Amino acid sequence: MTFKPGPAAVRSQGIIQNAKAIKNCLDYLAIEAKQSNLIFASHLIGVAAEALQESINVNEHAQEEVKTRRSNGSNKGHNGRGGHFG
Repeated sequence: MTFKPGPAAVRSQGIIQNAKAIKNCLDYLAIEAKQSNLIFASHLIGVAAEALQESINVNEHAQEEVKTRRSNGSNKGHNGRGGHFG
């Protein structure tokens, strides 16, 4: 069974692509600010870029988990009594 992304997954992928583009812009702005001797501004922009990268990583990991669960079957890991194990 192959993973076929639904509307939410497609929307999430678009959001991740946009976030990566914004992160690239922030990286560029941080470099430009540093070269312009705007050290504090460069630092703050860099922090924003790092935070955005963390968000991207979390979202990509969540998407991979969804793909894995869908490819392994939705009931795997469920004990049938409303709880989960291992």
